[in-house]
Amino acid sequence: MRTTGLDPELFRDRSPHGLSMGERRRVALAGILALEPRVLILDEPGAGLDPDGRVRLMGLLARWVGAARADTAAGDAGMLEYSPVGGARTSAECGGGRTLVFTSHDMDEVAELAQRVVLMAGGAILAEGPADRILGDEQLLSRAGLRPPLAARVAGRLGASGSRPVTAGALADWLRARERVA
Repeated sequence: MRTTGLDPELFRDRSPHGLSMGERRRVALAGILALEPRVLILDEPGAGLDPDGRVRLMGLLARWVGAARADTAAGDAGMLEYSPVGGARTSAECGGGRTLVFTSHDMDEVAELAQRVVLMAGGAILAEGPADRILGDEQLLSRAGLRPPLAARVAGRLGASGSRPVTAGALADWLRARERVA
């Protein structure tokens, strides 16, 4: 339970009915993680959580994958897979570490956490590839009924063409580079 940010001393005597939605999910996740899975597949894990609970849960999942990387000499284990409406990589493809696959309609969250995206609509794969390429393509996302991440929309309004930055950090880098050129 400590792995999921819950102190067993504080939660041992609490009724499951008295837990918040975020606490319930973290308790359930603690049970799953205790089994030491190599692959974790989740459907909209942050849905229904308040912003703080969502950030806490997504950070926990990112740390779970990152711990596999730290435990592996190859340094390439545990690809964080975060895909809007689908996508996966096998543990073998990720160097034998941990693999996290989950669905989301929150493109800002996808942009911050994903390395790779499989974009689906109507049960069909529309695109697959690096997160920045898929999430920076406004027309492609539109075909799936999704909006680009905020950073990509801001960059587009500021005149970015072609590949747009999709994270806040990439947008800041793009703005600094643009400022140097001007």
